[in-house]
Amino acid sequence: MTEQEGAEELGKLNLEGHGTDGAKVFGAELGRIEELAAAVESISAACSATWRTSKYRIKGLKKAAQYNSQICIVKGFKPDSSRMVAQLIAGDKVELSISRENLELSDPNLSAEREPILSASFQRLQLSKSTAVPDTPEGVESSLRNCCQALLDITFQVA
Repeated sequence: MTEQEGAEELGKLNLEGHGTDGAKVFGAELGRIEELAAAVESISAACSATWRTSKYRIKGLKKAAQYNSQICIVKGFKPDSSRMVAQLIAGDKVELSISRENLELSDPNLSAEREPILSASFQRLQLSKSTAVPDTPEGVESSLRNCCQALLDITFQVA
Protein backbone atom coordinates (compact mmCIF):
# COMPACT_ATOMS: atom_id res chain seq x y z
CA MET A 1 0.00 0.00 0.00
CA THR A 2 1.41 3.37 -0.98
CA GLU A 3 1.22 6.41 1.25
CA GLN A 4 -1.43 7.94 -1.02
CA GLU A 5 -3.54 4.76 -0.92
CA GLY A 6 -3.25 4.77 2.87
CA ALA A 7 -4.46 8.36 3.03
CA GLU A 8 -7.38 7.54 0.72
CA GLU A 9 -8.34 4.57 2.88
CA LEU A 10 -8.19 6.71 6.01
CA GLY A 11 -10.52 9.20 4.29
CA LYS A 12 -13.10 6.45 3.63
CA LEU A 13 -13.59 5.61 7.29
CA ASN A 14 -17.16 6.22 8.49
CA LEU A 15 -17.07 7.84 11.88
CA GLU A 16 -20.80 8.60 11.92
CA GLY A 17 -22.28 5.49 13.59
CA HIS A 18 -25.86 6.03 14.77
CA GLY A 19 -28.70 3.94 16.09
CA THR A 20 -28.76 0.61 17.85
CA ASP A 21 -26.08 -0.92 15.64
CA GLY A 22 -23.56 1.88 16.29
CA ALA A 23 -21.22 -0.52 18.08
CA LYS A 24 -21.26 -2.73 14.97
CA VAL A 25 -20.37 0.20 12.75
CA PHE A 26 -17.58 1.33 15.06
CA GLY A 27 -16.33 -2.24 15.42
CA ALA A 28 -16.12 -2.51 11.63
CA GLU A 29 -14.25 0.80 11.43
CA LEU A 30 -11.82 -0.38 14.11
CA GLY A 31 -11.22 -3.48 12.00
CA ARG A 32 -10.39 -1.29 9.00
CA ILE A 33 -8.03 0.81 11.12
CA GLU A 34 -6.31 -2.40 12.26
CA GLU A 35 -5.77 -3.34 8.61
CA LEU A 36 -4.39 0.12 7.89
CA ALA A 37 -2.04 -0.13 10.86
CA ALA A 38 -0.68 -3.39 9.44
CA ALA A 39 -0.15 -1.66 6.08
CA VAL A 40 1.68 1.19 7.82
CA GLU A 41 3.92 -1.36 9.53
CA SER A 42 4.82 -2.81 6.14
CA ILE A 43 5.95 0.65 4.99
CA SER A 44 8.54 0.52 7.75
CA ALA A 45 10.38 -2.15 5.79
CA ALA A 46 11.63 0.68 3.56
CA CYS A 47 13.22 2.41 6.54
CA SER A 48 16.80 1.28 7.02
CA ALA A 49 16.66 2.00 10.77
CA THR A 50 14.27 -0.93 11.21
CA TRP A 51 16.43 -3.35 9.22
CA ARG A 52 19.16 -3.50 11.80
CA THR A 53 17.05 -5.01 14.55
CA SER A 54 13.60 -5.95 13.23
CA LYS A 55 12.29 -9.30 12.17
CA TYR A 56 9.66 -9.79 9.48
CA ARG A 57 7.27 -12.59 8.58
CA ILE A 58 7.06 -13.44 4.88
CA LYS A 59 3.53 -13.55 3.46
CA GLY A 60 1.69 -13.77 0.18
CA LEU A 61 4.40 -15.34 -1.98
CA LYS A 62 2.98 -17.34 -4.88
CA LYS A 63 6.02 -18.62 -6.77
CA ALA A 64 7.98 -19.43 -3.61
CA ALA A 65 5.08 -20.20 -1.26
CA GLN A 66 7.27 -22.51 0.82
CA TYR A 67 8.77 -19.38 2.42
CA ASN A 68 5.43 -17.95 3.57
CA SER A 69 5.23 -17.63 7.38
CA GLN A 70 9.03 -17.84 7.72
CA ILE A 71 10.84 -15.18 9.74
CA CYS A 72 13.53 -13.07 8.08
CA ILE A 73 15.61 -9.94 8.43
CA VAL A 74 15.91 -7.29 5.74
CA LYS A 75 19.44 -6.64 4.56
CA GLY A 76 18.71 -3.80 2.13
CA PHE A 77 17.33 -2.90 -1.26
CA LYS A 78 18.24 -4.88 -4.34
CA PRO A 79 20.25 -2.63 -6.70
CA ASP A 80 18.20 -1.13 -9.55
CA SER A 81 14.98 -2.52 -8.11
CA SER A 82 12.23 -1.74 -5.63
CA ARG A 83 12.65 -5.23 -4.18
CA MET A 84 14.41 -5.95 -0.94
CA VAL A 85 16.97 -8.54 0.02
CA ALA A 86 15.66 -10.62 2.91
CA GLN A 87 17.51 -13.42 4.68
CA LEU A 88 15.74 -16.23 6.45
CA ILE A 89 16.69 -16.60 10.09
CA ALA A 90 16.15 -20.34 10.40
CA GLY A 91 17.63 -23.20 8.47
CA ASP A 92 20.10 -22.52 5.68
CA LYS A 93 19.58 -18.73 5.86
CA VAL A 94 18.43 -18.38 2.25
CA GLU A 95 18.46 -14.86 0.78
CA LEU A 96 15.35 -13.81 -1.15
CA SER A 97 14.51 -10.89 -3.40
CA ILE A 98 11.14 -9.85 -2.07
CA SER A 99 8.60 -7.06 -2.43
CA ARG A 100 7.88 -4.90 0.62
CA GLU A 101 4.21 -5.91 0.45
CA ASN A 102 5.26 -9.48 1.23
CA LEU A 103 6.80 -8.52 4.57
CA GLU A 104 4.85 -8.25 7.79
CA LEU A 105 6.60 -6.79 10.80
CA SER A 106 6.98 -9.58 13.34
CA ASP A 107 9.24 -8.01 15.96
CA PRO A 108 10.27 -4.35 15.65
CA ASN A 109 12.81 -4.64 18.48
CA LEU A 110 13.63 -0.93 18.26
CA SER A 111 15.53 0.89 20.97
CA ALA A 112 13.67 3.96 22.22
CA GLU A 113 17.06 5.59 22.80
CA ARG A 114 18.48 4.97 19.31
CA GLU A 115 15.23 5.31 17.33
CA PRO A 116 12.77 7.32 19.45
CA ILE A 117 10.43 8.32 16.61
CA LEU A 118 10.15 4.85 15.10
CA SER A 119 9.80 3.27 18.53
CA ALA A 120 6.93 5.63 19.39
CA SER A 121 5.34 4.99 15.99
CA PHE A 122 5.21 1.25 16.58
CA GLN A 123 3.72 1.83 20.01
CA ARG A 124 1.03 3.99 18.37
CA LEU A 125 0.33 1.26 15.83
CA GLN A 126 -0.05 -1.31 18.61
CA LEU A 127 -2.50 1.00 20.36
CA SER A 128 -4.50 1.51 17.18
CA LYS A 129 -4.76 -2.28 16.74
CA SER A 130 -5.57 -3.02 20.38
CA THR A 131 -8.66 -5.09 21.13
CA ALA A 132 -9.09 -2.95 24.25
CA VAL A 133 -10.19 0.05 22.15
CA PRO A 134 -13.92 0.58 22.84
CA ASP A 135 -16.41 0.36 19.95
CA THR A 136 -17.36 4.02 20.35
CA PRO A 137 -16.80 7.21 18.36
CA GLU A 138 -14.07 8.17 20.83
CA GLY A 139 -12.37 4.79 20.49
CA VAL A 140 -12.39 4.98 16.70
CA GLU A 141 -11.12 8.56 16.78
CA SER A 142 -8.30 7.67 19.16
CA SER A 143 -7.32 4.61 17.13
CA LEU A 144 -7.41 6.59 13.89
CA ARG A 145 -5.34 9.40 15.40
CA ASN A 146 -2.64 6.92 16.52
CA CYS A 147 -2.60 5.23 13.10
CA CYS A 148 -2.33 8.57 11.23
CA GLN A 149 0.45 9.86 13.46
CA ALA A 150 2.40 6.62 13.05
CA LEU A 151 1.96 6.84 9.27
CA LEU A 152 3.32 10.39 9.26
CA ASP A 153 6.25 9.54 11.54
CA ILE A 154 7.26 6.47 9.54
CA THR A 155 6.83 8.32 6.24
CA PHE A 156 9.27 11.03 7.33
CA GLN A 157 11.73 8.40 8.56
CA VAL A 158 11.63 6.64 5.17
CA ALA A 159 11.96 9.85 3.13
